[in-house]
Amino acid sequence: MHHEFRICVSECPNACSRPQIADIGIIGALRPRVSCQPCTGCGVCISACIENALETQRGACAPGIDKDKCLMCGKCISACPSGVLCEDRKGWRIQVGGKLGRHPQLGKELEGTHSKEEVLAIAERCVDVYFTHTFLLQ
Repeated sequence: MHHEFRICVSECPNACSRPQIADIGIIGALRPRVSCQPCTGCGVCISACIENALETQRGACAPGIDKDKCLMCGKCISACPSGVLCEDRKGWRIQVGGKLGRHPQLGKELEGTHSKEEVLAIAERCVDVYFTHTFLLQ
């Protein structure tokens, strides 16, 4: 069997180490949330988000977060001068099953933001499955 099991880690969603095409891809994540602090309406957070995941909502005093568009990079949190956007959960996104070769495919993302301990447990289970199936094929 011709295969090289790869685990890639990227600290941010720019994913320079190409975790999307690894057997296990681990990507740093910082999920934002709207706090109780008063919003000044300056729009700096909206300008900082290159994914257009933040939008002003009519009648709302803080921006809305589109969770489908948000890549959890945390740029909006660091850009917000009034502290309206703050950290909800810091951790890791996990993608599994990515590969190149004759039939390339991007990894499938496991739902959620995972802690370091969860990432290590998931990676260990994936490696166990890989070795179990590799030895069965030989």
